[in-house]
Amino acid sequence: LSFMITGIFTVTCTVTDRDGDTRNATRTVTVVEPDRNPVASIVSPSANVTVTQGGSVSFEGSVSSGNAPFTHTWNFGSSAMSPKTVEDPGNVTFNTLGTYTVTYTVTDSDGDRSSATRTVTVVEPDTNPTATITSPSPGVTIVQGESLSFAASVTSGNAPFTHAWNFGNSGVAAQGVEDPGILVFNTIGTFTVTYTVTDKDGDKSTATVTIVVGGNN
Repeated sequence: LSFMITGIFTVTCTVTDRDGDTRNATRTVTVVEPDRNPVASIVSPSANVTVTQGGSVSFEGSVSSGNAPFTHTWNFGSSAMSPKTVEDPGNVTFNTLGTYTVTYTVTDSDGDRSSATRTVTVVEPDTNPTATITSPSPGVTIVQGESLSFAASVTSGNAPFTHAWNFGNSGVAAQGVEDPGILVFNTIGTFTVTYTVTDKDGDKSTATVTIVVGGNN
């Protein structure tokens, strides 16, 4: 006999002889679901994802097959996010830069397990750099052959940065560091010195200072 419905059934066998006497025998049959393995899927996000620091990602899981009831566990790797124990955690905020493997694990009533993963990459927000020339002071005047100390600073933007100093037609060679230090001016004239910083996203900022080089009387 095939049992198509789960449950507990009492099976009775009755025997009757020619005199009409009867006797019964019974057995209990328990019909359970087949032991099927669960299959875990991550519905959201549908693929690996990149977010800016402080941004959130919506997480949603799905289970097919297996033997209910299920337990659900979301692990967010080394992101410092606490595990979640529901099928659909919803929006989760990532505040730490890095790349994290998010694992969703389903365990059914028989202890069978299935896992699915997504990679979440958390990057810095795209901010523009701001270049400032901290030395020399604007409008400085020196005598031919004298030197000046050059230095700059950068705020905001996304490191690493590249630096470019241009000294116009003063004869001073271009510099590619943030703080070129002491440079000598041998050409008389008024020169616009330009400092440009470029961040890793290609965003740029420029600052200028005017240098007056006079004759040595």
